[in-house]
Amino acid sequence: MAEQVTVHAEFDYRGKTHQVSAVIALDVLLQSGEYDFNVLGVLAAANGIDPYSYEFEVMQQAELRYDDAQGLAAKFVQAGQFDVLGYAAARHRQGCEAQLLRLAQPALGLCGEPQRETVLAALRQAFVLGWDAALRADPAARSPVFPAAAGMNTPDTA
Repeated sequence: MAEQVTVHAEFDYRGKTHQVSAVIALDVLLQSGEYDFNVLGVLAAANGIDPYSYEFEVMQQAELRYDDAQGLAAKFVQAGQFDVLGYAAARHRQGCEAQLLRLAQPALGLCGEPQRETVLAALRQAFVLGWDAALRADPAARSPVFPAAAGMNTPDTA
């Protein structure tokens, strides 16, 4: 399933109300490693707005509203807002879990779905224990993969 979210903005310019929107393909952005992408630039490009124009400056003042999220992104759009950092962390966590399973399958001879969840839970717990030890050694350490390890909440750890 495609990972995407739609962003909308409404603003008045030259006596007219403009309603602009754009679909943001998150798969493409995250594959490039850009977690802090320019939403306004994407919105302007999709609607033919020159980023060096007064119209763009007016659009910058508009409240952005997100909806129609697909894939994992749907968990991170609430009340019209998109938690892009939470989404990026969850995507990273998904990738890490897939890698952990690839490593664990040959070693443990995993064959079924029930075993998959049990092994993932054990690996997560081992990871959290490691981060707890790291936090004791360096309180500024943060876990980009499992936010609960660093005391942070995300929709799937809350």
